[in-house]
Amino acid sequence: MMTALHSNGVQAVIIEKLDRLARDLMVQEATIADAAKQGFTLISVAEPDLMVKDPQRVFYRRSWRGCPNWTRATLSAKLRGARMRSGPRKATARPQALRFYPGEPEVITRMHALRASGMGL
Repeated sequence: MMTALHSNGVQAVIIEKLDRLARDLMVQEATIADAAKQGFTLISVAEPDLMVKDPQRVFYRRSWRGCPNWTRATLSAKLRGARMRSGPRKATARPQALRFYPGEPEVITRMHALRASGMGL
């Protein structure tokens, strides 16, 4: 991106949100620093004061960007723990979403028979 910016005289880059530039917090911060060092301005629609060097703003930006990562990590750990507590799954057990309603197996059998006879979906 920097090579393309240098080649055509661009001075500012407008992005929708910082996570559209990079998903990883460290890559975001490195890109902001690199852009500033090379004389470019990054303008984010969602974070209007992105390039401000104010320590409080930098802290806020970094902590706010870490929230989705923290949420994803805690949710993953919670789900992993629940799976471990539930024990091994039985090979014959069907997940709740795949359990049949009364009369449904017969309907499915009839659907397969009609399809096998050449009837379209």
